[in-house]
Amino acid sequence: DPMAATTTARRETISEENLSGELNSPRFRYEATGPFKKYNLLYTPSRVDLGAEEINSVKNVPKWVGGLDWDAATSGKALYSLYNVAGPTAVESPRLTEFLKVGENFFSRGGVFYLSLAAGVNIDALGMGDFEFFRGEWNKRGDRIVLPAGETYGGFCVPKEFSLLYAIITAAVSPQTRDRMLDSFHVDKRLREEVVKDLRKLLQKRVGCFSIYSSTLAGSSPGVNSQPVSSIIKTSFATS
Repeated sequence: DPMAATTTARRETISEENLSGELNSPRFRYEATGPFKKYNLLYTPSRVDLGAEEINSVKNVPKWVGGLDWDAATSGKALYSLYNVAGPTAVESPRLTEFLKVGENFFSRGGVFYLSLAAGVNIDALGMGDFEFFRGEWNKRGDRIVLPAGETYGGFCVPKEFSLLYAIITAAVSPQTRDRMLDSFHVDKRLREEVVKDLRKLLQKRVGCFSIYSSTLAGSSPGVNSQPVSSIIKTSFATS
């Protein structure tokens, strides 16, 4: 990749020549927001229906435009208004459009695929059995079909953020999978303890019982030690 090679070479040259301090100079600051803003950063997810309705959906389904700041959002809205007849919806953060995209796919396109995916995630999180075993047993009922958790979708890309978000965070706080997960997100090792603390607060990971089945007794059982859920539930995730 010539672009990646060029970027890497520039970084190495800056480091070797001790020029890092020059990056604070307004001349070399190239940012998407703030006093050194030089470009607009946007996330504008596709809402296109491939096939016969492709042109109609491009024109008549409102485009989502998420800008890193309002300058970016309004500029993006002006650009997409040139062909999006329905009129783009501009929001003040790419995170909002990311969630809009995932949510729309989840509620309007995922269907039964998401049910299988959610079941697979829960089986992985609990560390018990295998999805194909459960799927085979469920299908013996005969009045419905439980689909595989990650195959035979005919090319349709099933977004997994809603189903996997909890699993990813759980893997990030589990001692068995923590380093692998945080490495994949390039989290600085010096910051990891604080990151894990924040994630534990987010998930309320601590319970006052030895067993997940005795959690209802925690309030009336003196002397029970508090321990992480990740040490109670075996976590086994396959991430890619």
